[in-house]
Amino acid sequence: MSNNTQNSKTQSHYAFTRWAKGRLAEMNHTMEVLDSKASQLDAETKETVSATLDQMRQKYSDLEKTVTDKGNEAKTKATKAWDDFETAFEGLKESTLSKKEAFDMRIAAQRRAWQQSIEAYEAILEQIDDQQRQIDDQQRQKLKVALEKFKQKRDAVATRLDALHQAGSESQKGLSQALKESRAAFEKAANTMHENFSDAGHKG
Repeated sequence: MSNNTQNSKTQSHYAFTRWAKGRLAEMNHTMEVLDSKASQLDAETKETVSATLDQMRQKYSDLEKTVTDKGNEAKTKATKAWDDFETAFEGLKESTLSKKEAFDMRIAAQRRAWQQSIEAYEAILEQIDDQQRQIDDQQRQKLKVALEKFKQKRDAVATRLDALHQAGSESQKGLSQALKESRAAFEKAANTMHENFSDAGHKG
């Protein structure tokens, strides 16, 4: 196998891993909020929410197991777990959550995914500085600039989502599309961050 082919497969696996971790962060936050909300509901609705949460937890577990796997089969399983999770959430949203509550949850969940990535890369930079690793000042500055751009992208995405939400005139389909676009923006920005840090010998 050529180096280019091996590098391509490696990059593809890292891209999948970041995709999966982003979805897991969003799933986890969504479940946490739903779990806290369940205690405020009447007995019948609470039972419905609890049953749906059990389904969601299973899908979370299914997706989590694919993170260390490689190949198309892992990606297929992960995508199905995510789609099933979304279907469970949509069903619950219809009966339990207002459009505002549902959108608030997903915005907050996506913000958590961004923040977890930021904290991971900040930790790498601190490690580089603390251990005085062999990395020249120009390269270190490049990484810091890349991280700052990543934060700016996060802020831009959050501002757009907040503006759509506050306008109150977006259809449910429009809001769902906005959430998909923000996930895609996260994945693209995370891929760029990974490439920058990999070039410097550090994988995020």
